[in-house]
Amino acid sequence: MEEKEYILSEANRCLQCPNPSCEKGCPLGNNIKKVIEYVKNEEFELAYKEITKKNIMPEICSRVCPHYEQCEGNCILGKKGQPIRISKIEKYVSDLMIEKRNNLIRTVADIKEDKVAVIGSGPSGIGCAYYLAKKGYDVTIFERESSFGGTLKYGIPNFRLGDKEIQTVLKKLIDLDVKFRFDTEFGDNVNINSLEKEGFKAIFLGIGLDKPKMLNVPGEDLLNVLDSAAFLYDVNTNYEEYVEFKNSRYRHKSFVIIGGGDVAMDCARTAIRLGAKEVKVIYRRTEKEMPVSPIEYEHAINEGVEFEYLTLPVKILGENKVEKVECVKMKLGDLDESGRPKPILVENSNFEINTNFVITSLGNKLNQDRITNKFGIEIDEQTGLIKINEKMQTNIQYVFAGGDATNKVQKVAYAEADGIKAGKEIEKYLLGDK
Repeated sequence: MEEKEYILSEANRCLQCPNPSCEKGCPLGNNIKKVIEYVKNEEFELAYKEITKKNIMPEICSRVCPHYEQCEGNCILGKKGQPIRISKIEKYVSDLMIEKRNNLIRTVADIKEDKVAVIGSGPSGIGCAYYLAKKGYDVTIFERESSFGGTLKYGIPNFRLGDKEIQTVLKKLIDLDVKFRFDTEFGDNVNINSLEKEGFKAIFLGIGLDKPKMLNVPGEDLLNVLDSAAFLYDVNTNYEEYVEFKNSRYRHKSFVIIGGGDVAMDCARTAIRLGAKEVKVIYRRTEKEMPVSPIEYEHAINEGVEFEYLTLPVKILGENKVEKVECVKMKLGDLDESGRPKPILVENSNFEINTNFVITSLGNKLNQDRITNKFGIEIDEQTGLIKINEKMQTNIQYVFAGGDATNKVQKVAYAEADGIKAGKEIEKYLLGDK
């Protein structure tokens, strides 16, 4: 079946529910019912315009969102059968508009003089800049890296999200007259005071989480022990060199990936593509409790990734660089606060796994020192994230924040939705609602 034929068949399966549950599962609140109606009628341009009323980057969300727990996971047809493949419909429409070069979004409001600084060009920064630029505000995005995209560019493997899609979003922002300053570190090259002196009336912090959670085991400081962000950053900035084997750092090496989420699968599947001879994911619970999306897990299995369940690393061994991981076996006990069975150590079950690289994928946290010590921005004691009020404001009235740095749900669409919400609140603030 050709792609267009498949997309139309999926659209025609839609029941056009009076109260569509799929839309409730979308963090951005997309009018999915209307989009599918346009697609049914092969009105793809109208479908794209409908999508981009709420989402500047459907090209990206259609590829990286966990649809199984968002829109598709709430589709009524999924209760007894297969949900509508909303992600495939969105991807097809978006790619078609890129091909037709009909995917830009023009400014629709009068130009305003107020300047807004957006720190970070990841999903939340994109959402905030998008909303305010459409409203005619003078927006500048500050990015510490030399390229646009934040975690989209440096934290998602190239095989899942290509540079073409990221550049497409960049072009949309440029078309909305958003300005950019790359190689600009917040807290170093610029700060709250310097931005205020430059005439910026509001600041949005979309800085993400840049401090990895640690294993806290002996040997974690050995060479070739990397956190997932550092590993994916290295690969994404040297992708061509590695995949063409111009550099043999990872080729024919053994990998142990520690973690059970989508990022762990990203690392494992990346290692496979870099020519690894063996890739093993170790997880302290069973397959049933892994937080990974089903499709990413299936891809990993099909690509040759091995899994070692009920396994906990307790020590990393080697002379200067990693050679082995010492582990213990676990068993499952009663449910813990997360609602999953608590893993319990099995006494005298220690064993070793030989490996050349250890990649930890335990999540990231906010670098609080960077925020509190330099700028006095308050941190929420319970979450360890930036503290904001219902208006997305920090304790500094004209400084707003959103995305992973404020939200415990760390997903692309949630971050973008945060940025858009912050943009709306910044607009109110600039109009006098302090």
